[in-house]
Parts: sequence; structure tokens; C-alpha cells
Amino acid sequence: MPKSKSKSTKRDDPQALLYVAEVAPGLEHIAQAEIEDKLPHIEHRHTQNGEVTFAYNGPSDQLAQLATVIAIYRIIEFEVPRPKALLGHEHFTRLTTELDRVRQASNDHFADWHMAAAGTHTAVMQRLIAAITLHLGIPHRDNEGDLWLRLRPAKHGRMPVWQALIRMTPRPLATRPWRVVNMPGALNASVAAALLYFTQQHNDDIFLNIGCGSGTMLIERAAQMPAKQMIGVDISPDAIAASHANIAAANLPQIRLIQADSQALPLPNQSVTRIVADLPFGQHIGSHDENLWLYPALLHEASRVAAIGATFTLITHEVKLMDATLPSLPQWHLQSQSMITLTGLHPRIYVLERV
Repeated sequence: MPKSKSKSTKRDDPQALLYVAEVAPGLEHIAQAEIEDKLPHIEHRHTQNGEVTFAYNGPSDQLAQLATVIAIYRIIEFEVPRPKALLGHEHFTRLTTELDRVRQASNDHFADWHMAAAGTHTAVMQRLIAAITLHLGIPHRDNEGDLWLRLRPAKHGRMPVWQALIRMTPRPLATRPWRVVNMPGALNASVAAALLYFTQQHNDDIFLNIGCGSGTMLIERAAQMPAKQMIGVDISPDAIAASHANIAAANLPQIRLIQADSQALPLPNQSVTRIVADLPFGQHIGSHDENLWLYPALLHEASRVAAIGATFTLITHEVKLMDATLPSLPQWHLQSQSMITLTGLHPRIYVLERV
């Protein structure tokens, strides 16, 4: 896991703009480490559930390289008690200027826009939506939109503040351009990227993704760092086909795909240095009854192909099953486990070391 680096600007840099990174709750420390690693001249402000807030004085297009982040928003703060004040000339001009700045800074086209806020049905919010729509010259959508604006109350001491959060891209960063084929239960790409930060990756790794699905973790690893070999295994022909399509779209021909059973991997003993897996949660894919025999068998087979000192990073919602299974497999040493939140579920990320 990368350590947080001190790369902050002088505090209260007047040229720095305020941003918030939306991340899966539980992965804030990973996102903060990536932000500090990839972006020069940042000042970390604060971290809360699912958010990392920072000031940044640099090109806005550099924000798009953050792999572990779901979306990046520009923050504009208004010292007003109620959103009605945003209809005033000074505040409205400031808000629309920032909306225009985001549109102009992006190479992508914003075809429509959406405002997310409590009480959007009220007369005040409807007036605000109408005024912004007139200024932007693009239609407002009730549920989705390329230009995404969030309004929310905040507090700075005793001073009431309303924050406007403007998403910097027409789609969340977690929506990868290479994903031409999706599969039910596929792992969010930003979470897949974050999993790789839990252990040190090396360019001489033999990297294995068990149950590779649509290829997300393979592609995220290739984007972070090359490996000596990259192998994806899945028993499903549909999954292998999906992986092939996404890997081709990402232009990564070096990734090798094998259709095989995870309980009988066609690989030599102690041949792999890094293993990752998004194990079936027993909901969208598989069932709890199937997992009762699959998990022990898969972990045992993974220990066969893992070299001594290899790591196995996996995510699962079957926490009780994992905790019951690991003591029976002394060849795996539990290095860490971390709970995250994904669409209402609370899976855990386990990092195991082959001993």
C-alpha cells in the first residue's frame, strides 16, 4: 500500500481550488494516498465518510487520472443561510461562472445537466433550475445529466454555508471508457483499482485474477503497473468473452485469459506472486450454499499456485464464511481485513500472505 506523501501547498494558497473526491466508504485512505501520489501541489483539507476534500493548484485535466475515485467535484461555498440567496445576482453569477469553467475545461461534451438537492420540487429550487437552464442552454434532466450539480448545506463554525459541488466530467471517473461489455455483479472499477493498493505491486509479478469476470481487475492492474505475466481465469465462457472484449477495447493484448475451474487452476505449483479475486457474494452471482464448498476449495487451490511470500487480495461479503474458513488453511496468513460499503452492502477486503 502506498504511504501518504507530504506534497501539500502552502496553506490557504489563494490560487488553489477546492475539490472533493467521492470514494467508496472505507477506501478514503487509499484515495487520499493516490491523490497525494499523483497530484503535485495539493493540500489535504479533511476526510469524512466517502469523501476526501483537498485544495489543488494545477491543471484540472490531471484529476481524471485518479483511478480509485468514483467522481471528482469542484466545491464552491456560499455564506448564505438558504439556497434562495443563490438567485441573487452576485451568487448566481459566481455559480454559473464555475459551471461554465467546468464545461470549458473538459474535452468532453455536456449534452444536458442535473441538479441533486433536497427539495428540488420546491418553488425556490424550480426557479433556480429554470435560471441555470436558461444560462447553460442545455436541458435539465430529473434523474441524470452530464453536467452534475449538487447543492448541500454545510457549516463553518457558526456561519451557515451552502456548498455547490460540480462534477468535473460528464460521467463518473469510475465509468471506464474500455468497458464495452458489462456483467451482473461486476466490481466497480474504482474499487478494483483500490484493491491493488493494499499490497505492493512489482513489474516482475506473475499476476493472477481468479474469477476474472469482465476483466476489470486485470485492466486496472495493467493501467497501474506492467507485470511479467498477467493471467485471468474464469469457468464461464461468457465471462471470458466479456474479458476479451474489454481487454481489446483497453488495447492490452499482453493479458492471457484461460477458461478453467478455479478449483483446478492450469498453473504450476508456487508460480504466482500476486493473486486477486472478487469472490461471489452469493447474491448476484452464486449462492451461499455453493460458497460453503467453493471458498475452502478455491483458497486451497490458490495456495498451491502461490509462491511463498505471495499475496492474495480478495473482496467478499461472506465474512462469517471467510472467518470460519481461514483457520483451516494455515498456509495463508491474514495480514489485514478492511470493511467497505458498496451499494448498501458491507463487504470486506482481505489481504492474505502465503507462508
